[in-house]
Amino acid sequence: MLLTIILLALSVSVDAFGIGITYGIKKTVIPISTKIVIFIVSFILVSISVIFGYLILKLLPKDIIDLLSSLILFCMGLMIIYKASDLNTAKIIEKNEAISIALALSLDAMCVGLTCSDYGIYGLFYPLISSVFQLASLSLGGVLGKKIISYNTKYIKQSNILSGILLIIIAIFR
Repeated sequence: MLLTIILLALSVSVDAFGIGITYGIKKTVIPISTKIVIFIVSFILVSISVIFGYLILKLLPKDIIDLLSSLILFCMGLMIIYKASDLNTAKIIEKNEAISIALALSLDAMCVGLTCSDYGIYGLFYPLISSVFQLASLSLGGVLGKKIISYNTKYIKQSNILSGILLIIIAIFR
């Protein structure tokens, strides 16, 4: 059961890695306080999905939840592409923006949490592990994105457009 929970948490962290790469390419800073907000919101939402999974599945079909998470990522991708011409200012993800990021990242984990509760996996271990893995993936993706853009700063605008397209592709393939 432990291995299953870890693999599930890893699978829902792929989006966080992609979003981290996107922010790294844009040279967007995610302060530790913002990361803490992302972790807390993610943990709370996923915990709710595990605890109340059966009830939530009765209210909202899993397909609707999947569609909402894809729509949020798609819109984030469009916003990144739209803002690609404003790249000369220092960008920092503030705490209020962290809630929308955490929501987008948590929707997949919430879906898996719903499934976990449906299969009898209860408790807070899955929410804790998935939140930790999402935060680690977001951070590692950010480091990778910064390394990618450091090789050629001449194409920062194109890289930002590419990062927006990456989010849209992730949303479509979900």
